[in-house]
Formats: sequence, C-alpha cells, structure tokens
Amino acid sequence: MIDRFRVQSLVIDAAKKLLTANLHAGDEGDAAGNASGRADPFAGAEVIDVAPVVSQMGVIVRPIVARTLRALGLRDGDDVLVLKLWDRAKTPTDVEEGETRVYACGDLTARVRLRQTGLSIEARGATITITSTGAIQVTPASGENIVLNGGNTPVAKEGSATTGHTHVAVFALTAPPGGGAVTGAITIQSATDTIATGAGSQRVRTS
Repeated sequence: MIDRFRVQSLVIDAAKKLLTANLHAGDEGDAAGNASGRADPFAGAEVIDVAPVVSQMGVIVRPIVARTLRALGLRDGDDVLVLKLWDRAKTPTDVEEGETRVYACGDLTARVRLRQTGLSIEARGATITITSTGAIQVTPASGENIVLNGGNTPVAKEGSATTGHTHVAVFALTAPPGGGAVTGAITIQSATDTIATGAGSQRVRTS
C-alpha cells in the first residue's frame, strides 16, 4: 500500500549509504512548527523512525526539512520505503511547455533548463546559455567577472587601446675622404605594443 507522510528529519546513513527519513503518517495540512521549525506530529500519529529513500543511480537529493515537506511511501509490513519527496512550498511554477528542469531543492533559482529554444544553466544571477542556433552565451552576475584559469588580467578585445611605441634608428655611416659614396649601416630597433592599462575587457579575466 502507498501512503503519504510528513517528513520530520532526513539523515545520510554512512554505513548503509542511504538517505533515510523519519516520518509521521498522514498529510492533514501544515501543522504549526515547533522550536526547531519542523512540523509537530498530530496526537497519536504513527511514527516511522527509519525509512530508506529510493534514489535513481547517479542522483541524490537531500531537501531542507520544513513543514511543507512530504513523502510518498510504499508500506512493506512494518517498514516503509520512500519513493518520492516533494515540498509544496518549493515547486517551480514557471516551467514552459516542453521544458525539462533540474533545480536545487533548497534554491529554485539554481537550475538547469532544457527548453525547445536551447539549454541554460542559471545560478546566483549568472547564466550560461546554448541557444537554438548552437551559440554559447556566458553572462556573469551584475558586477562579477568571467574568470579563465583563475587569472585577473583583463582580456584584450577588438578596439582595445595600446600603449603605443616608437622605433629608434641607429646610423653607423662613413664618408670617404675627398668625397664619394657614404657607406655603413642603418639599424631600426624593434618595439612591441601592449594593451594599455584599463583598455581591456572589464568583465573577462585570464592568467
């Protein structure tokens, strides 16, 4: 039989390598919280001390325990196996038609969105987007930088000003006595431009 439960706590069992839940039977709304902020059980509610949470291989979720956190459990005699966890207060409501989304159960704005128009990774105001044409766009949060290889040197871009340079010509010429052709060498010393301080990208840094 499958029942709904209120979740009182979630713990990682290191020995069994499982997420386990402490459950109270029933789903009669959101009971008033106690000092810990968790839901108080109704009088006489059945308590399941240790209920393993089933997770798909390669994926594990540990929600923040709150009064709105619920579990769907499969009863097996006196034991309960948790098949699903959900929080009625932390469910995205802006999912587009055709969209698949993965989001952090503790922060709905940290998410991966797979849409018909492309893919985006969004967190803390920053976004990495693959558009419908395959273009890749990287946008940092306001006031933050795109940092490559941990560096802090601004990247040069088209139109960046340079420091400028001059070439030095060294003349080593000899005029023969009594006139005639002047002989010798003229050496032009090379010089290299660098990007002027403050002229590189304000938001892209590298080492």
